[in-house]
Amino acid sequence: MTEKQNEENNEIFVGGYIPRCLVTYGVTILAVMITGRLFGEEAKNFSTMYQLGSQGLAYSTLLQLFASSAAMSLVFELKFIKNMMFLWRAAIIITSITAIVILFAWMFAWFPMNDPYAWIGFLVSYGSCALLSTASVLISVKWKKKKYEKLLKAYKEDKNNEKKAGNKQ
Repeated sequence: MTEKQNEENNEIFVGGYIPRCLVTYGVTILAVMITGRLFGEEAKNFSTMYQLGSQGLAYSTLLQLFASSAAMSLVFELKFIKNMMFLWRAAIIITSITAIVILFAWMFAWFPMNDPYAWIGFLVSYGSCALLSTASVLISVKWKKKKYEKLLKAYKEDKNNEKKAGNKQ
């Protein structure tokens, strides 16, 4: 690996992966805290994630959530995904993240895998989070598109003005 490639990889890691991982972790903790506060007492009898009930989150749960956030954030760093059409990229990212969350839920017994009500709760909460994050990405893309369209329009107007000024001389 050349020095330039190494610098680019470090920049991607520090500038992209680490912030994404920390934001994902923060949002995950916030969501788990809210659901724990609302349903923690009922869930502590069957979920390791809410073993402290509505009193808070155990250190082991915090570490599990950090590891899952790190794994989810890695999906965004896959080079082949970055060059895909938005719809395909979104589908692959959502599918991959869903698989990661299910794997972690199974590995750490976040809820009983054989309980259909637990699955319904998981699907509702995960689906809500996925829907909110997808909506936020779509809004962000729309805002950026408008911004770049304005910049392109201004650039074209500047070029036309330069052409007109050049033709007058």
